[in-house]
Amino acid sequence: MHTESEVNAEEVTPVQPVVSHAANGDRALQLDYATAEPRGGTHDPAQPRRSTSPPLTQMFGLDIRAAILTVIVDLMIFSGDIASLGILVPSAVAVATALAYIVYKIQLRWYGDDQESAFIKAMIIGLLTAIPVPLSPFLAVPGGIVGIVNAVKRR
Repeated sequence: MHTESEVNAEEVTPVQPVVSHAANGDRALQLDYATAEPRGGTHDPAQPRRSTSPPLTQMFGLDIRAAILTVIVDLMIFSGDIASLGILVPSAVAVATALAYIVYKIQLRWYGDDQESAFIKAMIIGLLTAIPVPLSPFLAVPGGIVGIVNAVKRR
């Protein structure tokens, strides 16, 4: 039987990314996260435990191109809303929807997110961009910085 400190010391093992090839020859980065046993389960001490959650850079990161695009689009929409005194808000929602789709595709293709993570990040970006206040830079800039850190760690 292991003590709590021994179990925690064995628990974290780096997870290696898996590069898969699509039918059309494109490469896609997919992260394979192994499931760990529950605390009460049996564990062979000779086998290292694997982490069940993705790294923080993968969870919170945005591709830098998506972050820059988000900041530019949000500033353009916000200045248009100010200049038109709110008349362009419906068009801002349409532009935010298009931006969310673009960010979704960028996160899938270039950042290596799985579909669910890319969708969640895209919906957050779309929602913050549609609100007629410049909120997106507060999420996109730190997310882009985390994305750069993730890209540097991959190389």
